[in-house]
Amino acid sequence: MRSHLILCGFAFLTIATQPIGAQNTPNTDGHTPSFRSTTRAVVVDVVVAKGDLPVTGLGRQQFEVLEDGKQQAIDFFEEHSAKAVPSEEIPPMPKMPEGVHTNVPRAPTNDSVNVLLLDALNTDKEDQIYVQNQIIQFLKTMQPGTRAAIFTLSS
Repeated sequence: MRSHLILCGFAFLTIATQPIGAQNTPNTDGHTPSFRSTTRAVVVDVVVAKGDLPVTGLGRQQFEVLEDGKQQAIDFFEEHSAKAVPSEEIPPMPKMPEGVHTNVPRAPTNDSVNVLLLDALNTDKEDQIYVQNQIIQFLKTMQPGTRAAIFTLSS
């Protein structure tokens, strides 16, 4: 929460210190102004598993973050987990009129998102077929309520 406040405060400070007319106008050398910033907060996502099973219930005391061999403070720690919803608890979607569609999820969503990046730029053609098949398998076995975002990287 604190990092969000710092970032919002920095964004407000940056906007508030610029004259209104100069926000998007180029300098006399033809370049748009830029502002340098430094961050003191870094997000590190961690997945802990024993075999194929996730390990849950861990706290910040069980983790150590090192940068160049020096221990860094963990200011914020939060566990996220997928919550499986039994299919018999998911209500059926109401009948929609002809030509009407909805993107309202049938099941409650959990707090994590699976991000799939299809890298067509750096993946060989023969490997892309394999990747496509693996994604199809993943999508077929996704639990109801699982959120996913699919991105592509190409030329």
